Amino acid sequence: MTLKTKVASILLGAAVSFLAAVPNAHSTVARYIPFDQKVDEAEAIVLGRVTGTRSSFDPTGRWILTTATIEVDKSMKGRAGGTIEVTVPGGAVDGIHQQTVGVPAFRMGDERILFVKQERVGPTVLYLDQGTYEVRNDLSGRRTVWPASSDLVLLDNQTGKIAAAEESRTLESFEREVSLATDRLQRQRLNTAAVSRAVPAERSWRSSAVEFLDENKVLMILLGIGVLISLIPILRRR
Repeated sequence: MTLKTKVASILLGAAVSFLAAVPNAHSTVARYIPFDQKVDEAEAIVLGRVTGTRSSFDPTGRWILTTATIEVDKSMKGRAGGTIEVTVPGGAVDGIHQQTVGVPAFRMGDERILFVKQERVGPTVLYLDQGTYEVRNDLSGRRTVWPASSDLVLLDNQTGKIAAAEESRTLESFEREVSLATDRLQRQRLNTAAVSRAVPAERSWRSSAVEFLDENKVLMILLGIGVLISLIPILRRR
């Protein structure tokens, strides 16, 4: 299997497992991914601009893949270089179009925030549409972050209900959210590690006590007899 075939197989497999068609609803649902989870699972979170795209068929001739080149302005997580390339399913080649609902489309000049996932064959966008945000100026000229336009219906697995649409916020607020999420995740890991260390320590203490009693049965029996003998005079006086 060639590299491009592997790329197509992995990316399309991820898209199919993440998305699910709803019969007779003419829509596609995907599970809603909380912000902290995206921050945790992303290997890099970058702010950058699309400087180029190219689409081509994979070697089987069945699937079109599009690779976008991103000039990175800022890295909010990870150590992304000056430019990165991300590959997603879909695109257009020689008038033939392929499109999957929920897969981000890239246009020259777009300014994006991308949550990048490193696959065995290269980087792609984590959770597809949920892993990309558009950056543009609002009416007052502030740089504002918007969830990517998508036809997906997001379903919250915990409540079983449709998740509320993510709101826009300033770029500064978005960066602050990433930082706060990173801090929360770090504290959770430290707490989990502390609990993991405490439980074995408690088990170790109990195990040591049991082993001591087991190895010193005769001594403990003699000690018990000695205590009883010492109590006999006291009991007689009563």
